[in-house]
Amino acid sequence: MPKKARSYLGRLASATDQLFRREAIEQFAAICYRKVGDNLVEVLLITSRDSGRWIIPKGWPIAKLAPHQVAEREAWEEAGVKGKARKRLFGFYTFQDAGQR
Repeated sequence: MPKKARSYLGRLASATDQLFRREAIEQFAAICYRKVGDNLVEVLLITSRDSGRWIIPKGWPIAKLAPHQVAEREAWEEAGVKGKARKRLFGFYTFQDAGQR
């Protein structure tokens, strides 16, 4: 097993009971940014249609597409942003479905 996978699984180990009580959800997101001048970075946020909250473009897994490809597609579909996503995982966020989908 790759070192990164062991690290991720190790972090989840302490939450095993919670993870198995409800359905774990997996989505892929794009953190879209651009450099402005020498010292500034702008990060793109969009509003969700349902709640109007500020979010990053994200979506469900798509068969035959790698996670970074899904992130690229979601950035284009939800925000009209075209770019190249890195294949390397930037981070993760784990949550449970509370039946609100």
